[in-house]
Amino acid sequence: MLRSPLSPVYWKSHQCHGVILGGKVNLSNLKELYKGFLWGCGFAVATSAIYFVSVSRLLATAENEYRNSIREMTSTEFNTAAKIILPEIVNHTISDNTVTLGIKYANLMDAGFIGQSFGLHISLFSNNGKLLGTCDQPLKSVHSTSETIHTQIECRSVFGVASEFDHAIADVVVLPLTD
Repeated sequence: MLRSPLSPVYWKSHQCHGVILGGKVNLSNLKELYKGFLWGCGFAVATSAIYFVSVSRLLATAENEYRNSIREMTSTEFNTAAKIILPEIVNHTISDNTVTLGIKYANLMDAGFIGQSFGLHISLFSNNGKLLGTCDQPLKSVHSTSETIHTQIECRSVFGVASEFDHAIADVVVLPLTD
């Protein structure tokens, strides 16, 4: 006898494993499907997290190496420029407890950043080598055709009397960056 696909006997005899037939659902198979979905999501999240951490560490290492190379290159350029400036003390006068120094240095102001990046650090010494004081002054930004710049700096004697002044040492220092 031929059964119609709409008859309940036909549906009952033709149910397959876990397939919805005639309104009946096999719950054990749905649970397995749900577990598989959760395992797949967990795997995707774990894989993404590992990938994110690995890429982040790689990028951080590359950025750190880039910053170090830029810092080294900048330091080399600043040291070269500081050697070219070469300050020289050409004269001095003493009044009260102040030593006024006449200083000349190479005019590199056409480079633009030199005047804002470097300063003069002066150390005053007595005839027996005792430190009398220090003072700092930014390099003057003078745009001229002259190859040298002449300036004067007044330094106070802090650790002794200015009349004990014998010699001074002028150094070029890199000024800290200001925002």
